[in-house]
Amino acid sequence: MLILLLKKGLIQSNSMSSALENTEKIKTIFLETQLFYAKHDDMPALIEYLEHTEKEFSSIAYESASMAIALNNFETNTFPTAGVYLPMVQPLPTRHRFL
Repeated sequence: MLILLLKKGLIQSNSMSSALENTEKIKTIFLETQLFYAKHDDMPALIEYLEHTEKEFSSIAYESASMAIALNNFETNTFPTAGVYLPMVQPLPTRHRFL
C-alpha cells in the first residue's frame, strides 16, 4: 500500500522511510525489552531500563515488559499479588505524570 501511494505521489519518499525507520525502532525496542527482562528478571532493574527508553517509544517498552512479566508468570505458574507491581506505578515516573 505504501509503495502504491508513493508511486502515485500521494506521499513523499522521506515519509515512507521515516515510517519504516519507526517500525524497525518499535520492533527493536519491543524485542530488546523482552530480552532484558529474560536476562535479569529483576523488577527494579527493569524499571530503570524502562525509564531510559526514548520518550516517544516508551509505551512500546512498557507493553513489552508487561507481556514478558505475564508470560513468565504463566510459564512458572506464579501469579504475584498486585503489590509486586506497585513500585512500577508509585510514585509514577516524572515523565508519565499527567498532573
